[in-house]
Formats: sequence, C-alpha cells, structure tokens
Amino acid sequence: MQGEITIGIYKTLLLEASAGIGYQYYSSDGYSSSKFTVIPAFTAQYRYYSNLEQRRQKNKITDNYSGTYIGIPATVFFNAGNVGFTAGIMGGFQRQLGRKGFWNISFGAGNQWLDGSSDFGFISDMSLGLMLN
Repeated sequence: MQGEITIGIYKTLLLEASAGIGYQYYSSDGYSSSKFTVIPAFTAQYRYYSNLEQRRQKNKITDNYSGTYIGIPATVFFNAGNVGFTAGIMGGFQRQLGRKGFWNISFGAGNQWLDGSSDFGFISDMSLGLMLN
C-alpha cells in the first residue's frame, strides 16, 4: 500500500508499506537448508520529476505523477527478527495504466545495513498499482 503526496513543484514524497518475498539458501560442512521468507518493509522516498513540463507540451499524460524521476528512498525492513535499513539513489519512471492504474520501474545503487554489517549494491523497484481516489 502506498501514497504519493505533492510537496513542491515536481516534488513528491512517497510513503509505502510492503512485504517482499525472499529466498535463503545455506550450505556448510555437508549441511544445507533453504527457505522462503516474507519480509515486511516501510519506505519513504523523495522524488523529483524531471520531465513533466516536456510531457505536457507534447500533450502526453502527466496525471498522477506520470513521468521520469530521480528518487532517494529509505527503507526499514524486518528479516528473521532483525531490523535492517536500506538507503540509496534511484532513477525511474511511472506511467498511468488505464484510468485508475499505474506502473512504476526504477533502478539505482544503495547501501544496506543489517546485523552489524554494511553492503553496497544494486536496488530496484517494480510495481503495479490501482488508485483508490
């Protein structure tokens, strides 16, 4: 579930509660185990939409933040009783899908902190949504 609110010209704040599915595999000294896990998360993301005016001039849809953006996400997640945190920078685009739907895709780089360790890597988001208003 997410909501995106306008905080300035071409600027929004996205707030999201989600659940991801993870797969873990462990093998050591002849013993192996694997399991699927559900990972609840809460995200806040600042977005700056860079091409809304150009899309309007070309008579393209810009309703409901339909455009290209740069985002700075921060996510808190809960994995196997541990609390983790991810932050980074992303580039993405969101488009309206029909009258009440939207799709979004973004990619970037960020850092994750979990169990006292820190890892830098690739972050992404792909989603389909339905607007309730």
